Amino acid sequence: FMHVQELKRLGADIAVDGWPRYFFEAIYRVDGPHNLFPSLHVSSVSYIGFVNWRFCKKFRVLSVIFAVLICLSTLTVKQHAVLDVLGGLSLGWSAFYVFFGKKS
Repeated sequence: FMHVQELKRLGADIAVDGWPRYFFEAIYRVDGPHNLFPSLHVSSVSYIGFVNWRFCKKFRVLSVIFAVLICLSTLTVKQHAVLDVLGGLSLGWSAFYVFFGKKS
């Protein structure tokens, strides 16, 4: 129930035409609907976001924007479910905490 083994996708019922349709079809051909939890897309971008938030004030806002867009895009193209994204965020935070610990 809570852990999806394989994500159901749109298949032939992709609701867009033109180049976006080819984009979705290419993603579906290359990346299968399995190996979902946690989202490594989200864990890596969240880890980078946490590092930038702490150490690089210049890119704080940009890092958050990219992280949110990548989280949303994995849901939009049906690569991951919400639980996978939450797991990816947890993994990214955990890695950040292990390597950098609490701020002194």
